[in-house]
Amino acid sequence: MIGNWIMIHHPSHKPEAVQVTADILKLLERQENGLVKEDSPLYRIIHPIPITKPILEKNGFKVTEKGCTSWRLDVGRTMIEIYGVTDYHLSINIPVTTSAHGFRWMLYDLTVYNIHELQQALKAFKIRLNIIL
Repeated sequence: MIGNWIMIHHPSHKPEAVQVTADILKLLERQENGLVKEDSPLYRIIHPIPITKPILEKNGFKVTEKGCTSWRLDVGRTMIEIYGVTDYHLSINIPVTTSAHGFRWMLYDLTVYNIHELQQALKAFKIRLNIIL
């Protein structure tokens, strides 16, 4: 999705973190259709960027009272909680405040491994968070 963070590189160069653009999507589509070959200087390989504790902390997530594998971030009236299980295998819970019950879980226990998955979950619930690597 445009705006998502990925690692991208030519086979002869080291990967770099970039945000997806329309041009990158067009290039990848051309590759899939066989219009850009591996020996082309335009050819690119993409990889996801795993969620890590330093990335969470850089983006304002704070360790909760539940311990070092639980992070929380308040974005306006929305609370985002991410729980680490093992090897940064994470789940995301997004409660949204309501007047009737105090909160309502809009998304519960979605397993996310990579930054682009977290970005897509946030976007689905119209939560604006500019992820910083």
